[in-house]
Formats: sequence, structure tokens, C-alpha cells
Amino acid sequence: MIEIQERDRRILQSCYEHQVLTPRIVSRYFFRGKHRSESYRRIEELERAGYITRSANVFGGGQLTRLTKQGEALVRSHGSLDAPYDRRKRLFGISRSLLDTTVRLRLDELWDLVWLEQRSYP
Repeated sequence: MIEIQERDRRILQSCYEHQVLTPRIVSRYFFRGKHRSESYRRIEELERAGYITRSANVFGGGQLTRLTKQGEALVRSHGSLDAPYDRRKRLFGISRSLLDTTVRLRLDELWDLVWLEQRSYP
């Protein structure tokens, strides 16, 4: 059992919102100024604890990180989320999610913004 830190909650929340992350994204935006091995080690710990799962990334750049049902439950227990989590996202959707995630996290570095999830609206 691991102790879930605030950074872990942000990682899992981002994974929920964007459906998928890569270790490179996690390292760059959630472990700023730390060696990449720290972020990879934490991803492995979250996976062993059952919150995320990793699979091959057909787009390059390492593995894809997605939430498990346990990870989804943890995220839902800490906030109000209107959009459902989609475990069956297709390849095009994954590539778009990775691009959206990178853009959003980069903008978060520059501005304090409130994001509206596009999946929540028709």
C-alpha cells in the first residue's frame, strides 16, 4: 500500500481528464526539476498499487499510462467530474489526447486557467 500524495492526485486527475498520459508527460509536468527516474519509479509504484496500468505506445515516446477502475474511483472520490472516463479510446483519440494534454499542461505553466472538459458538452 502506498500513501497517495497530492502530486499523485494531480497525475491521476490529469489521466482521468485526458484519458491517457505518457511517462515523459508525467516527468516533465509533475516532477519538474527532478531526475526522470523519480517519476518513472512513482509511476511503477502507482501501477503496483493498482491505480494505473501501462501499455505499449504505438505513437512512440514510451508507454501509455491509463487509469484502472481503482484509479478512476480514487479520482471521482476527490472531486466532481461530469465527463465519464472512456477506457475504450481508439488510436486517433489517444493521439489527440496526448497532444491536448501536452498543450494544456504547458499553458498551465504560463497561466492560471480554469478548463472545461469538451466531453461534458454536446
